Amino acid sequence: MKTPREILFKRHQAVEPKLDSIRQATLAEAFGAADRPKPVRRLAPYRVCRAIWCELIWPCRRAWAGMAALWLMMWGIHVHLSDRQLIEADARPGSAPAIWQSIEDQREVLAQLLPPANSPPVELPRRSSPRPRSERLLKWQISNVGDEVTSLKYLCA
Repeated sequence: MKTPREILFKRHQAVEPKLDSIRQATLAEAFGAADRPKPVRRLAPYRVCRAIWCELIWPCRRAWAGMAALWLMMWGIHVHLSDRQLIEADARPGSAPAIWQSIEDQREVLAQLLPPANSPPVELPRRSSPRPRSERLLKWQISNVGDEVTSLKYLCA
């Protein structure tokens, strides 16, 4: 009589080639993929731009929007101020004699405002020394022992 082990062994022998092929396919799928070289992907401008957008811009979109608003505000101020400077530059006299005349006028005004360099320094008014608010005299008694001051007492007059 055959043992149960022999009966099961006979049944499995018929299916063994099919199990071996499944085992090889599974192992090739798990470990064979690491052996095969990965296909080289070309750097397309679209992929680079998308990667930069997803990694740098999109996570901090509020900060970038704030920075853009600041730049637009600074650009507006620059344009506004540069227009004024162009208008003021057109209004200025352009001839050389007029420029020299304005420099001379400025020197005259400066000479009137500043004292001459060889004049003596101006003395400041002296302030009187502060006096006590009361008319009584303050008396202090200092007690010494050798070179040390041991006490300082106020004596009422």
